[in-house]
Amino acid sequence: MSYIEEMLEEILKLVYREYREIVEIERLTCELEERLNHSDRKSANLILEMRQSEMERVSQAKRAISELLELSLIHISEPTRP
Repeated sequence: MSYIEEMLEEILKLVYREYREIVEIERLTCELEERLNHSDRKSANLILEMRQSEMERVSQAKRAISELLELSLIHISEPTRP
């Protein structure tokens, strides 16, 4: 497997991780709405904390994807050395 293929595979893994975390944020948001509708503030606060953690993970995944893309572009643009 070439370096580019390895980089693309790693990027795809990170994108999939980001997708799973976004799905979890959606689930937590729905659960938060339910708790707020039942005036369950204690549970709502816990869910908000969990949701914030997921949002931070999404941000980390986005940064990692950007870094890998930047590295792969640098690698592609560099001339091949014998």
